[in-house]
Amino acid sequence: MPYWMQEIGWIQAIQQIGSLFESPMKAISFLGTEGFYLILMPFLYWCVDSAIGFRVGLMLLLSNGMNTFAKVALHNPRPYWVDNRIIPYAHETSFGAPSGHAMNSASIWGLLAASIRRRWLTIVCVVTIILIGFSRVYLGVHFISDVLLGWLLGAALLVVFIRLDPVMAEMLRRRSMWQITLICIASSIAILIMIALPVWLMGDWQAPATWQELAARADANTPIHPLNLTNAFTISGIWLGTTLGYAWFKQLKIGRINKGTFGNLALRYLVGMAGVIILWYGLGQVLPRNEDVVSYGLRYVRYALIGAWIVLFAPMLFVKLRLINNQTMVKEVE
Repeated sequence: MPYWMQEIGWIQAIQQIGSLFESPMKAISFLGTEGFYLILMPFLYWCVDSAIGFRVGLMLLLSNGMNTFAKVALHNPRPYWVDNRIIPYAHETSFGAPSGHAMNSASIWGLLAASIRRRWLTIVCVVTIILIGFSRVYLGVHFISDVLLGWLLGAALLVVFIRLDPVMAEMLRRRSMWQITLICIASSIAILIMIALPVWLMGDWQAPATWQELAARADANTPIHPLNLTNAFTISGIWLGTTLGYAWFKQLKIGRINKGTFGNLALRYLVGMAGVIILWYGLGQVLPRNEDVVSYGLRYVRYALIGAWIVLFAPMLFVKLRLINNQTMVKEVE
């Protein structure tokens, strides 16, 4: 018997607290989704501190990339895929271990706490990390071991990121723009290969019929598809746009965005998010979403544009609209 099957009884016990907690747990779980971070990261970048927002964006992409790699490498199921006693309060199509929500929350909320260093924020971040992990077990989409592994990997990534951040910043400071461009392109390709390689190595692997049958209880119209390559092109594309865009942002000497009146901040966010929605949803409705080379290539370009919009083109527009000026930014320390 696989080790994770021994946790079925614990998940059942947690789910016995009742269905009244379904909505609150889904709301808490949302705080660990890519959708929420796509709202949070631009807010931090445009309205709080562009340096912190950029670092949070990098952490999100690194965490997601490593998590996607680990999921395919381990290819473990989710609880409700293997036991009909588990109530599927949510539906997921990827493998279960490690929990992406747990890993992302430990790395991203942990980075926020380490960057801002306010006692109240640290407490909020720790509580949020714990609640997100608990919500995933309650919803029936993760074993407890999935969450623990996610927290462990997220914490390890956080420690490495904090230690290497100043080293990498100093190394890039000594490079020319064309060298930085090559680094951005090469790292994007490396991320693409890292995520796609285990999928290719799985070959013609098919999910057991029992997994598909039990998973259909949550959503009969969306079958599980754990070997989808979509994430590989999404993450690597937005990595290229974000890193290369930020390099140009620094070249333009716009400054470190971290000030503004309430009206300026609100307008920045509304204008900026309008651009994100056009690129993410608008182009997403027009471009094909098939699993072929053309569709994947267009997805890569679309997400590269989203990353570049957030870190470069939106701030440039803010300057034109006078939502950023010399009084609403500070220069980077050389």
